[in-house]
Amino acid sequence: MRPARRVRADPWSSARKKTGVGSVGERSAVAPERELVADFNLGVVGIASNDAGTRKLLDIEAELGFIVGDGTELGRPVGIDDAADHLFGVALFNDWSARDIQAWEYVPLGPFLGKSFGSSLGAWVVPMEALATARVPLPQQDPEPLPYLKGSGAGLFGLDIRLEVRINGTLVSSPTYAGMYWSPDQMLAHLTVNGASLRDGDLFASGTVSGADKNTCGSLMELTWNGQEPLTLDDGSTRSFLQDGDTVTVTGWAPGPDGSRIGLGEVVGTIAPAHGSTRPGTQAWPNSVAHPRPHN
Repeated sequence: MRPARRVRADPWSSARKKTGVGSVGERSAVAPERELVADFNLGVVGIASNDAGTRKLLDIEAELGFIVGDGTELGRPVGIDDAADHLFGVALFNDWSARDIQAWEYVPLGPFLGKSFGSSLGAWVVPMEALATARVPLPQQDPEPLPYLKGSGAGLFGLDIRLEVRINGTLVSSPTYAGMYWSPDQMLAHLTVNGASLRDGDLFASGTVSGADKNTCGSLMELTWNGQEPLTLDDGSTRSFLQDGDTVTVTGWAPGPDGSRIGLGEVVGTIAPAHGSTRPGTQAWPNSVAHPRPHN
């Protein structure tokens, strides 16, 4: 199967994020696991990572990526009861996010530059069929979804997938996918309801996997209450957001048959300094816009 060629979307799937903070959707460049992620420098609109006064709120979003295995023609929606025929498998996904830029552009444009500089996809794709024993009921969906998101009910399921997020080797969070609000089949049905086509190898991501407890949050913005409560790493250093040289590792597994575990491998990224970060003509992003404190 060819590698994913494009990111279709990154929808809200977490009930926590649905009622707190997050992004509706965006497209971004996808990098393989263990890629060096450059601390970006957007001089055209005014940011450089090392300029005095520039805010640096580089974050992660621990997610799952779903790989399409059967394409469609333009104009043909995929019904929820047919979505399983078009979903090949699951891989770990890290949606790198620049919270200062995201906050600056969020209203009225929505996320764009704060997300589009890069995402990381794990190399190991687990087929959906292999996750049959990891299926769990979805949380109650209120209000009731529209008919095109319900179908016969076969596509309404969650996945008991456990993630772990580490920064420089320190475990900082253990998100659980089982509580996510929307099923993979619902997301695919919604992505194509307007006739958007699918291609083999297309990728869409789940959105940040975050639970109700603080230690199950899938982003630093949530884990640190937007920087108000920094994390302490094993070496004694603290982090509100990522710094140059930090390595982020996301791993995951799901329950398999007869008490076994199905591993999802890992997706790893290390933050490298921006290229040409001291060139003139750059300026800091406005400090007047900030994300609200996430809800419990």
